[in-house]
Amino acid sequence: MKRKAPDVPDTSDHMRVAPDAPAHAATPSDSPSATALTRLNVSVMSMFKAALAKDPTADLQSLFERYATEYPGRRAKALTRSSRPPKGQQPPPSGNDCQSSSSIDGPPPQSVPALPSFSSTAFRDPNKPRLSSVQRRILNLSDGPYAVAREFDAELISLLKLDSGAGTTLSDDVVKRLSTILCDAEVLGSQPHGRFVLRLSQVSVVKIGNNLEPAEAEILDFVRTSVPDVPVPVCQGILSNGRISLMFLSAIPGQCLSSLWPQLSHDEKKQVQQQLGGVMQRIRHIPTAVTELGWCGYAKDCRRNTRKITGTASEQDFNDNLIRPLLPTINGSYRDLIRSKLRDCHRIVFTHADLHPRNIIVQRCIGGDGAGKAELRLAGIVDWELAGWYPEYWEYVKALNTLPAHCNDADVALADWWRYLPAEIAAGYDAEWALDQILERVLAE
Repeated sequence: MKRKAPDVPDTSDHMRVAPDAPAHAATPSDSPSATALTRLNVSVMSMFKAALAKDPTADLQSLFERYATEYPGRRAKALTRSSRPPKGQQPPPSGNDCQSSSSIDGPPPQSVPALPSFSSTAFRDPNKPRLSSVQRRILNLSDGPYAVAREFDAELISLLKLDSGAGTTLSDDVVKRLSTILCDAEVLGSQPHGRFVLRLSQVSVVKIGNNLEPAEAEILDFVRTSVPDVPVPVCQGILSNGRISLMFLSAIPGQCLSSLWPQLSHDEKKQVQQQLGGVMQRIRHIPTAVTELGWCGYAKDCRRNTRKITGTASEQDFNDNLIRPLLPTINGSYRDLIRSKLRDCHRIVFTHADLHPRNIIVQRCIGGDGAGKAELRLAGIVDWELAGWYPEYWEYVKALNTLPAHCNDADVALADWWRYLPAEIAAGYDAEWALDQILERVLAE
């Protein structure tokens, strides 16, 4: 039986203005300001009601945190807009002809600075990349229809101004609104294979691209349930037209490790190494209860292209499939030599499989030693679409994909990343890495 959502308490008694309150604390109920503030408050309360309607036991902390930061700015903006004269009407003149009330009553009260909300250009950093023409064409969302591939959470319902009972296909008006929001968002960065990430607000980002892996949402749920203390994003919803997908995710405050790495000291890099080691140890100790390697029936081998591998009930099957692309091009003896060196007896552990510094989020914070020294804290790990169950060496091998033999400037900045990979994933797998490099070279021929 579906549980009835609890009623939201009536807070009107607590919000009434006391008789002796200052005159400016109250707003006439029929004024434009009152209308704007009423709409704001109804919108805010609808978010809590929507969350409780979906799950009466929901944890509302994220909503409280969001509105604790956004509400003052949105209220100030509502007051500012409602105080503007109607279109075509001139504001009262300034100077000796008409003194403003602020000049009579004293200096004006300090306004609360408006904080950026969804789609605000206030998030845009002029030093960050802008949308390319190809990306803008994608964000027009004209190649629909777009359908909801994963149910939206309360954040997205608020962003798109949807009814909580909206169907699986978005209306034209909602698609246009979403396109405007996306085109106004900040570009956080581009990923391989033409994918890119935008920040919509302080609490939401979206990953966009062809053939995004829908299983990533399930993987995030699995990791968060299995090791709750490992910081990963929450999937807020997915849209797809069958080719292009938009995966909405909760934002993790902080900076990508790749942007900070070149400036970090040895001690700071060791801090990251130690924390990352602890996180990876907990992930690798998730109990294994699968019958096939990879995730949901297939494994992935990401090199120049991402290849899906099916039929991997054991590491032996997995290794047989790793060398399968060699069949048409390499003589049998050399292929058999490579296969003979691939061991079939590794432990199978849960693996991120793309432990690149761009997928690690860190924050600077004051240390707990009382000296006030800033320390780096591992805030989160993102981009889990390649994750799954793999041989224990796989994490190390794939983490070293950040060190190609022929480097560009970005690669040089990360040239010592391998030195700080934690022992929890690196110790004892040098032979496996060397063999994988041979496999990489042969596959490229």
